[in-house]
Amino acid sequence: MVLLISTILNAAPASALPKISSTPSIISLQEGNSTSTSIALDEPIICPTSPCQLSLTFTSSDATLVSVTPSTLTWLDTEWNQTRTLTISAIADRTYKGNQRISLSATAVSASEYYSGFQVSISVSTIEIDRSPAEIAAEAARVAAEADAAKKAKEQKELTELLSVIPSIAGLALNLGDLTNSLLTTKCVKGKTVKNVKKGAKCPKGYVKKK
Repeated sequence: MVLLISTILNAAPASALPKISSTPSIISLQEGNSTSTSIALDEPIICPTSPCQLSLTFTSSDATLVSVTPSTLTWLDTEWNQTRTLTISAIADRTYKGNQRISLSATAVSASEYYSGFQVSISVSTIEIDRSPAEIAAEAARVAAEADAAKKAKEQKELTELLSVIPSIAGLALNLGDLTNSLLTTKCVKGKTVKNVKKGAKCPKGYVKKK
């Protein structure tokens, strides 16, 4: 069986068990979020001379995406059984880079032959929250299409309203024409024949002014 949550260790001399463990050592973080991991030693720190201590300084394979606080952990020989905590943060950079895998690594520095040179690695997978260029373009196209549809709907409504009043306008124009004609002309009749003459002019011979 392979344990997925484990600390990757390289040491000399080789050992079947890890000397420095990280729990967990495989982490998944969404941009803008943080989590913690515990670092522990499995045996006392024994050095040829005193004072005796051990330190781990963690570096990120991409500090623009993942940071660690504090970057350095230190144990005195009397503190070997105390757990230390790291805070790991996935940085929200507002730039689309996709999901990334970042490594936090440290090498033990100590006068202890048992611990000196042990390497600790924590794997951090970041989850992208920013939109890709394709998603941004698709959103812009959707907004433009909605705006165009709204504009066309407004124009169609205005045209429909205009067409609905055209018959009334035509009727009004006809009535105005009749009124204008009656004010400027005089009707002269001869039997069933009607002629319009200029206001104030005499009717043609045989025609009489219509009363």
